[in-house]
Amino acid sequence: MHRAAELHLTKADRVLARVIREVGPCTIRPRRNCPPFQSLVQAVIHQQLNGTAAQTILKRFVALFPGERFPSPEAILAASDERLRSAGLSRAKT
Repeated sequence: MHRAAELHLTKADRVLARVIREVGPCTIRPRRNCPPFQSLVQAVIHQQLNGTAAQTILKRFVALFPGERFPSPEAILAASDERLRSAGLSRAKT
């Protein structure tokens, strides 16, 4: 997964290409085995919040979708802004 991103960035940006050449391949590994979509949603919810507040909002968000371990992109798109905001998400995050 990282290799494809490195190739793309190398072609798209000369500065990043130089950094990638000098630093070498990315060695970052996820701490948890989370699907990429779930990781993205969690990152957005955690933006500009302390960890405790973000975790509370994330739990409320997931609870909006009973019967699912984590909501699918389709389920989130089908939810109204009002429903998502009821979990504590800002307008920008919805």
